[in-house]
Amino acid sequence: MKVLEAVEQALKTTLHHWNKMKGSSEEEAEDEANQFEASFYKLMEEVRMWFNRLDNRPSTVEDALELPDIIEITEALPAELYLNFETELDLIVDGKIREEDEKYD
Repeated sequence: MKVLEAVEQALKTTLHHWNKMKGSSEEEAEDEANQFEASFYKLMEEVRMWFNRLDNRPSTVEDALELPDIIEITEALPAELYLNFETELDLIVDGKIREEDEKYD
């Protein structure tokens, strides 16, 4: 993957926690969901840092989704996570930061 190593590692961790959450028992479900959520937001923070270092930052989420590195990420994500990723990417493009209490529950 051509994106920063930190983004790649965060993506791997997110996918790992997603798979663990999807296969977790009822007793493990809450803990696994919390780990997944934390890893997803870590991924988005890494994407934000990478995006903010771009020389020519796209001004729309549509243009950002066409960046080769973003395409690699979206192709690796499960379909269920695409909308969440796109929503967070839209905030990044707009220079906004999601408040803690506004995160997905």
